[in-house]
Order: sequence, then structure tokens, then C-alpha cells
Amino acid sequence: MRTRSKTLLALWVGCLVTGVFATGAVAHDGHGGKLGKISSKGKSALKVEIRGSITAVDGTNSITVTANPSVATPSAPPVVVQLMEVVTAPISFTCMIPAGTDPAALAAFTMGVHVKAKCRSTDTGLMLTRLRMTGSTRDKVEVEARGTITTFNAAAGLVAGSIVVDTAVLGQAPLTCAVTDRTRVRTVPVSGDTVQVECKSKDGLLTAKKIKVKVAKVELKDSDGDHHAH
Repeated sequence: MRTRSKTLLALWVGCLVTGVFATGAVAHDGHGGKLGKISSKGKSALKVEIRGSITAVDGTNSITVTANPSVATPSAPPVVVQLMEVVTAPISFTCMIPAGTDPAALAAFTMGVHVKAKCRSTDTGLMLTRLRMTGSTRDKVEVEARGTITTFNAAAGLVAGSIVVDTAVLGQAPLTCAVTDRTRVRTVPVSGDTVQVECKSKDGLLTAKKIKVKVAKVELKDSDGDHHAH
């Protein structure tokens, strides 16, 4: 499904992380305004890259970054909106700070500072993997998620649809993204499908760019005992 309409859906994503902190440390590289990259091996159900302002800091436990924080949060996100009714909304992610991080390395990251943060899911929740200050105030969000669809509504004409994916990441609400007729969908998903979705946002509009249904491989054994994957 791919046509040229620019329909967008304004959706707010709030992600609050609680719980234990994973082991590992963010290494300070000796230069102010930047934290080094921690180990990020293995697959993750949720990956986030967000440019925005720091809106909360919980000591050395967690940090919240919000894109477009000055925009008032709608009381209830709309299911669908018309093309001319698009409104922006803040998008926030709270990421845990790895245990062992030097508090001195975090001193410069205070409320209101504009940063670029990268986070990925672990067994204990969404974990910060990189954090640095930016020289601009341009906000942007990119999310990659793998999980189970709880809701899918296709775009219809000038009306955007939506997709809700439960990543089963500790402390994370299901991810909601707009679906437009520019969203790349090879196989139309249904509730309960496992999918991989890529969403991007500018100016507070989080929109699915690509949706891929993940089909489980079934291994069959024939009469000779040979295995065949399908």
C-alpha cells in the first residue's frame, strides 16, 4: 500500500520506565556534553533515537527526553484525523541510566538541555546507550519496534489509520504510530500478528514508515526423518 497522500495522525507516545537497572556502564569520553556508547549486542524489541529536550532527570537512575515539549499534550489522542486537522504533540521516552555511570559525566545533562539520545530494550526495560548534546533545537524521533499488534486501522483516503504494537518491554506502554497511504505494507497485518515496524516523527507526528509481518518458520519432518523449514 503506497500512494502519495500526505495524511498524518497526531499521536502522543509516553513511555515511563520503572524497575531494576541492568549492569554495564556508560563511559565518559573526557569531553563535556557527551556520553560514550555502551555495549548493545543482541536483538532488541524496541530501539529509540530521539532529539529533544531533557524534561526529567532522576539522579543516576533515568533520564526523560521529550520532542516538542512546549506543545500541550492532548487529553485523549484521536483515533483518526483529517489531513487539515493535524496537530502536534510531545513525544517522550524515559530511559534507564546504566548502573556504574559516573555521576560527574551526567552533571551537564540538566533540565531543558537539548540532546540526542539512543536507547534500546533490555531484559529490565529501556536502557540508555548514548547521550550527547546537540547544537540545534531540531526535534526528531525514530523508533524501531518488534511485537504483537493489538490494533491496526488502514488509511482510507484523507483519513489516517493507526497501528498499536505491544513490544512486551518492561515498563513500556504499547507503541502507537499513524498509518498513512505512504506507509509501506507488504502484507496487511491483523490483530495478533507479530510485526516489525519503523516509525519516524518530525514536529510531534509519529508515523509508521514501514510495517512488516514476521512469519514464524515451521519445521516439518517427512517420512524419512528429514527436516524442512517453511
